Amino acid sequence: MNIYQDWRFFTGLSIVCWGLWGFFSKLTVNRLDWGTVLVLFSLSSLLVASVSFHHSYSIIFQKSALIGLLAGITGALGFRFFYQALEQGAASVVIPCSSLYILLAVILAVIFLNEPLTIKKILGIISAIIAIALLSQ
Repeated sequence: MNIYQDWRFFTGLSIVCWGLWGFFSKLTVNRLDWGTVLVLFSLSSLLVASVSFHHSYSIIFQKSALIGLLAGITGALGFRFFYQALEQGAASVVIPCSSLYILLAVILAVIFLNEPLTIKKILGIISAIIAIALLSQ
């Protein structure tokens, strides 16, 4: 299998990028207010999205597009609140605590997407909660 077709490769890249993003975000909110940071983040996200959107797709206003818009809106609101929290709190506490969003995503996926909740996943979730609790103290 080609490494560029393996989800683990892209998951690894996202972990590196999000780790750097958290670090750079705290450096920025130490110097600028959270609203300015949100605008800079949004503009740079638009730049990345524009470069990534190299295919000529036509966006049809359909149910899937509405769900995509909801994903964007809720993500943007999450970043808005995250930057405000990061401005007021320590990065070593805010970043791990905000990572609890994973629990909500897993619960919703199990309930609405019928994804299986195995013992291994439950143990992984418990381990993640313990790790976040330990990191945020």
